[in-house]
Amino acid sequence: MIKLGHIHQKYIILITNYLKKKKDLYELYTKYDNLLAELDTSNHLHCVNLSSIVNDYNNIIGKYPHKDNSNFLEALRNFRNHFEEQQEEHINSCGDRILKFNSLSEQALLKDVTYHSQQNSGDVNGFPSQLSENIASTFTITLFGTTLGSFLILMFFYKV
Repeated sequence: MIKLGHIHQKYIILITNYLKKKKDLYELYTKYDNLLAELDTSNHLHCVNLSSIVNDYNNIIGKYPHKDNSNFLEALRNFRNHFEEQQEEHINSCGDRILKFNSLSEQALLKDVTYHSQQNSGDVNGFPSQLSENIASTFTITLFGTTLGSFLILMFFYKV
């Protein structure tokens, strides 16, 4: 039986994660809007601002799981495509002073390795994984069965 408080706690965690994602995406677009509002795009500061936005984007895709069933990753892809199309001339003029975008597939691979290593350690996001729960229940059943079997054999030999 699942406790009602446990269900509410899961929903609170899901909502909190959703709101964090929305906030991060909103801040990314706000920085981009501020960049577009700059009057002088020929100076070094513009390149620094472009690089800052790319860095924030890379941090966001590194922060959230790639197996996200929402449209968050699609929104990030759309942002990146729009950013690269609109700022292509400035990105080319700044050259190596701008960080490169990390691809979502690279982040997916890194997240996959991290997820599987956490799963093997028996702890995923602070909750026990299925593997550790199965080991615990198997151990308990084995111990109980062995104890009961030994007791019955001893009782049989005691009577004989």
